[in-house]
This record gives sequence, C-alpha cells and structure tokens, in this order.
Amino acid sequence: MPLIEKMKENPRGPFERIRWFCKDGTILPPKSYACANHGGGRQHGEWNADTIRIREAGFPIANVMVALTEDDFGESAEEQEHFRFLVLEQFLIDADDGWILRRARYCRGAFQIEGERASAYASLAHLAGRPVWQRHRYTLLMEAARLIQHGEETAGQAEVRGMATALNKKDPGFSELRNKIHGRPEPSDAERVRAYAMSKGKPELKDDYEMLAEAIDTVAALPDPAPAVTAYAAKVRDASLASDLRSGVSALQSASSKQERLTALSGLMARLRDGLPTSGHPLDGIDLVINLESHVFNLGQGLDIDSGNLTRRASVELMKGFARAAYGSGLLTGFEWENLEEVLASLDTAQITLDRYRDDLRYLDRVPGWGARRLAFYFERPSNTWHRSNHLSGSTSPIGCAAVHCFFTRVCWRHCRRMRCVSPVSGRSFLDSRCRPA
Repeated sequence: MPLIEKMKENPRGPFERIRWFCKDGTILPPKSYACANHGGGRQHGEWNADTIRIREAGFPIANVMVALTEDDFGESAEEQEHFRFLVLEQFLIDADDGWILRRARYCRGAFQIEGERASAYASLAHLAGRPVWQRHRYTLLMEAARLIQHGEETAGQAEVRGMATALNKKDPGFSELRNKIHGRPEPSDAERVRAYAMSKGKPELKDDYEMLAEAIDTVAALPDPAPAVTAYAAKVRDASLASDLRSGVSALQSASSKQERLTALSGLMARLRDGLPTSGHPLDGIDLVINLESHVFNLGQGLDIDSGNLTRRASVELMKGFARAAYGSGLLTGFEWENLEEVLASLDTAQITLDRYRDDLRYLDRVPGWGARRLAFYFERPSNTWHRSNHLSGSTSPIGCAAVHCFFTRVCWRHCRRMRCVSPVSGRSFLDSRCRPA
C-alpha cells in the first residue's frame, strides 16, 4: 500500500505520537505544563518514520504551523517550493476528506488550533506585507489565505468548541468528534454531528446534538459583509482607501438588484486589492476579499443565466462585474482587467459591426484560461511532482481548484457565447434593451 494511503488509514496519520516540543530543544511526553522548566514550548504530533522519509525525499508533508515561521518562506527556490507544497497540502486536506489527516483529525493533541491559527496569521501577515508578494504573488497569497486557517477565532467558533466539550462530558463516545472539532474544525462537522447522533448518539441527548450542529452551521453561514468592510475602513492608514470603502459599503447597502449588488461587491474587491500596499493591514484586506468573493459566488449561483431573459446590456454589465471580481480575487492581472474593460465598453454601445462583435467574443473566450493558467503557474509543477512520486499516488489533483475559482469567468463566457442579434439588413449586431439573446 502506498505510504500516503497508509497514513489515511492510520489513527495518527503522519504522526508517531503526541509530544511536547520545548524551546530549549527538549522533547517530552504529553502532560500538563511539560515544558514549564524548559522555557515553554508547544504540543503537537511527532512525525513517524514514513513521514520523515517522504520529507527527506523533497516532499514537505504533515506541516504543523506552530513549527513554522515566516523565515521558512524566504526567497530561495526551496523555500518558495515549500510554501506551494504547504498550500497544496491544505487543499488536499479539504478536498480529499482530510487526506493524510483523515483519521488523525480525531486524535487529541495532534494540533492545538489556537496556536496553529496564531502562527499561520503571523506568517501570512508577514508575507502579505511584502511588496514582492503583493505585486507578483497576489494569487498565491489569496489561495494561502483561503486554505490555511489563521487569525483569532470568532465568538461563535469558541462557543462551538465549548458545546462540543460539554457534550463529550455527557457522552464519552463523542470524544473523537470532539477532538476533530477542537483540532481541525470545518463546516462539514455539522453533518458529522448529525450522523453521529443518528447512528451512535444517546437518545436523551438528541436536542444537544442538533444544537451543536446548528451552531456549526451558523458559524459557517455568510455574514453581512458591510460591517466587516466598515470596520476595516476605520483602521486602514490610507484616508483615500477608507473613503472609497465607505462609499462602496453605501452602494452595497442601497443596491436594489442583483446587478447593483454585484457591481458594489466587485468594486470593493478590486479596491481592496489595489489598496493593500497602503492599507497597513494587508492580510486583513485579503481576508475581506475572500469574504466578498463568497458573496459574489452565491450571487452568481442564484442567477438564471441560461434562461435567455437577460438583455444584452444586462449581460455586459454582469460580465463586467464578474471580471472585476476575478481581478480582485487574483485570477486576472491589472493589465488583463484593463483590456477586458475596453472590450466590454465596446460591446456596450448602440451598435457594433458583426466582425467586431465576433472578435470581442473570441477575446472574452480566453478569460477562463487566464485564471486557470495563473493558478497552474504556482501549483502545476509541485502538483505534477507529487503525482509522479510513488509515495503520493492516488491523491486528488490540487489543480482541480482552478475550475472552482474560474466560476465567474466561465459564467461570463457561457453567457456571451449564446448571444446573437444581427440585423438582416445591415449585417450589424445591436446591443440595446430591445435585443435579447437567441
């Protein structure tokens, strides 16, 4: 059996045991305050022999964030490759039911979520504040912030952990799931709690299980983004950025249609990206972009794009909004977005020749590939390396994430391709409120 498959089935995954790692280099068995006389320390899983062998072969798996700092992700080729592997590993954990942590997620002490999140925030904040990352690795930063849990827990997350602990006291059999919620929490834990209640739970605790599941669902639900953007505007150092963000919030709150809401959301995303260098809080800005992107994604899912009920002008406005959101999320460069704006502006006219119209459609046809190739630029090489390794055979392909993140541009492209309205007299295509897609 390949080593990765063995780790998936191992109750401790890539770890041999739980240990305290003290600041003076001492490694001790797990017990309260084990490192108190050794300058402090941290508790987490200790790599097993298979994990060490794979890492020595050049595949840095089983990353523990408290054992890493921003110094591990410098400018050397090896350090840059390590960061990409780190992001890909997080993708695999999400996409492949925990991947090498499939069962280790339920192992108490393998991870300490508070320390993991704090360490991850420190490293990501350092990288997000560097100009070279803002200008040339923005897409990589976005994916890292999207996949790596970081920052302080919300009050709701802390409440969920407390509820899980309380439930475990009433039901000792709930311990594995309690450990999972404490060590590697995720939205799908709600369904795990409900499944446990149905198959193994105590009947008298039925309401307690459901209350915990509902609390997890509540934490995972998308909150109104306006308060978060307003709070960010209050702390940024750039007065112009703060003013623009407040204006964007006003536009979002006054939006009366999905199109107006898309325009406001995408405008905020683009402004947040442009404002990172002067914000003073670049990682928090990236987190806001990701939050807004989720709202755009939900909005896009709610549009009946294939019904044929959109006018051409409305279609152009939708494409513009989704393209601006793609720029904000890092799928388009500034140069690509500027060129798209010009093409979309040429389509949003009273009339246009058929040749020009077809040329513009062909240009828009390229958009999905731009986003996919941008992600592949960062992740294709390490992904292919992983799959060529016998150790990692059978793993999910991380490059599959490109399909999800190109949702906006694919929607624009599909809708654009369906539009036809050509005058039988002049041979010209018209874009106005009377012209609908065929």
